[in-house]
Amino acid sequence: MGPLFQSGQPYALLPMGEELIRLWLNAGDVRSLKQIKAAVSVNKELLQFYWELGVDIIEQQKESILSLNRVESQ
Repeated sequence: MGPLFQSGQPYALLPMGEELIRLWLNAGDVRSLKQIKAAVSVNKELLQFYWELGVDIIEQQKESILSLNRVESQ
């Protein structure tokens, strides 16, 4: 399947940029910034997993429908 953020993938779910996170934290707490980066990383992996799971489910549904159509037409 390839990298998560390529053409056709869910760009709306991209994490915030580091600069925006620093502004949001106001004080630039390094520990909090590291925690946010870790959470973004985990969320990115979960998003990738669920995206690929959804693609697999759709492919299996298509194959099931095609198989059912072949059996009915015989």
